[in-house]
Parts: sequence; structure tokens; C-alpha cells
Amino acid sequence: MADGNDHRGRQGGSDEPLQTVLERALDAAEGHEEVSVGDLMEEFGSRSFGPVLVLFGLLALFPPIGAVPGIPIVLGAALLLFAVQFAVGRDRLWLPGRLERVSFARERLEKADEKSRRWLERVDRVFKERLTFATGKVAERAAAVASVLHAFLMIPLEFVSLVALPGVALTAFGVGLMARDGLFMLVAFAATAAALGALFLVPWGAVFGWLP
Repeated sequence: MADGNDHRGRQGGSDEPLQTVLERALDAAEGHEEVSVGDLMEEFGSRSFGPVLVLFGLLALFPPIGAVPGIPIVLGAALLLFAVQFAVGRDRLWLPGRLERVSFARERLEKADEKSRRWLERVDRVFKERLTFATGKVAERAAAVASVLHAFLMIPLEFVSLVALPGVALTAFGVGLMARDGLFMLVAFAATAAALGALFLVPWGAVFGWLP
């Protein structure tokens, strides 16, 4: 997997991190009817954890992609592999060929961009470098561990339409790492707590018909 061009440092920072991530994802899909997970990862490179988190979070958040049956599960599997590798300190991130080949229609990515653009523009205006104690190496590793949890949470929460909780957390983690914005990191940890709470509060027996 080829390395992508870094933008302002190791995490691929940008003045507009959310809009930049989707724009680069669209670049990866240019000229193709479908875009694969491998195409997206190659566009962002194998060393940039922040942009990858933003991308996975946005794909889980916005219905044109997140609502495709099975996609949150695929994203969760890819995220799990990336997060574990990052948590143990690997510099180069890797995905197996089977996951890289999973694809979805470029049109869905374009619709996600259309639906999210106004929201992303607003969020990009409010981030800034602050509370940097929450963006250091320890926070990076904690974000990676939390991302491992979200990789597992995305699968059950997809069944009860709560996959947005991991999506919010991953997006906030990614922005926090890219922009060194500790406030977004704290929001991400709060969203992680909410997702864990939802996991325990949902009556899974009733959801899957185990209980009358």
C-alpha cells in the first residue's frame, strides 16, 4: 500500500480537516464507478491515523454509505486492524487484500459529501489548537484503544441504528489528532462512553427475539 502525501505533519493535518478528508476520498474515486476500501487507504497513505479515523467516522455517520447493509461491519473490521497496529506502535498500517477489495458505488460517496458539506464547513470553523495535553502520545494511544472498542461496537450498534455514536467518536478523534484540538478529543472520549452505555442499555434479548 503506497504512502499518501502528508499534510502538515504525521497525522496529515489540514486547515479544513473534515472537508479535506472527503475531498481526498472523492479524488480516489475519480474516474471509477466504484471505490474500494483499498483505494481510500492508498489515498490517505498507511501512516496517517487521524485522517483514517475521520474517514471511517464520516462513512459510518452519513446514511448514503453507513446505511448500506454490511458496510459498518466491513469498516469495523478495517478499523480494528488499523487501531490495533497503531496502538502497538507500528509505523506502517496494513489491511488484508480481501478487505481492501470491498467496494461501494462512487455515487454514494458523492451523496455523503453533498449531505455533509454544510455541517462539515461549520465544524471546520470551530476547531483550533487547544488543550494540547489531550492530544499527546498518551492520548493518541488511548484514542487507538478506544477505536478498537468502536470497531467492535459498530457491529451490534448497526442493528439498532446507533452506529452514529461510534461515527461521532471516530470523527472527533481524527479531528483532534489532525488539528491538535484537545476539546475534540474530550468530546470523542465522551462519545465513546455514550456508545459503551448504549451497548449495555439496549435490550438485546428483545432486539434479536431471544425474549418474548
